Amino acid sequence: MSTQLTPDDLLKLFLSTLETVRAEVDPDISVSKFLTLLAVAANPGIQQLDLGNHIKGASSSSISRHVMDWSQLDKNRKPGMDFIQQAPDPAFRRRNVLFLTAKGQQFLARLLAKANAALAPKAARARTN
Repeated sequence: MSTQLTPDDLLKLFLSTLETVRAEVDPDISVSKFLTLLAVAANPGIQQLDLGNHIKGASSSSISRHVMDWSQLDKNRKPGMDFIQQAPDPAFRRRNVLFLTAKGQQFLARLLAKANAALAPKAARARTN
C-alpha cells in the first residue's frame, strides 16, 4: 500500500537530502551542480551535451564544469568527488557518455537511506491504520 506525501513529508525529504549533500559534498553547493548529478543518475549513459535538456536554465559551460567537479579530477585538475565517470560513446567515439561511479552510487544509496529514515514514522503509522 502506498501513501501520498504530505507537505511535511516533502520538507523532511528535502531537508534530509540537502543536509547530507551539504555535509558530504559542499556546504555551498549550487542547485544546478546537484541537478547535474541527479540527471546522470536518472539517465545512465547520457551524453554530456544532452544534460541541458534535464537541467533547465543551466549553460553548457556550467554543466561542463559541474561534470568535471563530480568527476575524478575537478575543473582545476585537483581531486574531484569521483561520483561521475566519463567514457567514450561506443557509437560515436568523439562524444562522452556519463555514468555514476561506484562511489556515486553509494552516495545516492546513503541519500535514499536517510530519506527513508526521515519518512519512517509515516510508514509505521500507515502500517497500523
